[in-house]
Amino acid sequence: MKFHEFILDRFFSSVTLFGNPAFYLLILIFLFKINHSSAIKLAIAMLATETACAIIKFAYPKQRPIPRPNKKFFERYDASSFPSIHTARITTLAFMANSFYKDSLLFFISILLVILVGYSRIFLKHHYFKDVIGGIVFGAIASILLQFIL
Repeated sequence: MKFHEFILDRFFSSVTLFGNPAFYLLILIFLFKINHSSAIKLAIAMLATETACAIIKFAYPKQRPIPRPNKKFFERYDASSFPSIHTARITTLAFMANSFYKDSLLFFISILLVILVGYSRIFLKHHYFKDVIGGIVFGAIASILLQFIL
C-alpha cells in the first residue's frame, strides 16, 4: 500500500465513525443535557431509521463489495449492503439537527458529513453507490416523516 493510499484509508476509516451508533449515543447524551425535547425527537428518529433499514436489509439481502459471512442471524444483517445504515444515520442526524437549529454553518457541516460518510463507505468497499443513496433517502424520509408526526 502506498503512503497516500494509507493516509486516505486512515482518513475515511475515521470519517466513517460518524455513522456509528456510539457517535449518536454521545450526541443524544449531550443534546439531552441542553434540550430534552430535541433529544427525544432525535432518539425516535434514529430508532425509526435503524428499524426501517434493518427490515430492508433482511427483506432484501444484497451482498457487499467485499462479501461477509452470513450464516447466523446477525451475520445476515451485517452482510447485507442495502441500504447503508451509516449513511442513513448521518442523514437522519443532519436533517434533525437542521430542524432544531437554523444555522448556515451547521447546515454546511451536516451536508459535508453526509457526503464524507457516504463516500467513506464506498471508498472502504463496504457499500456500493446505490446503497449510499438508499441510506440518504431512507434517513431523509424518516426525518421528514417524524418531523410531521412529532
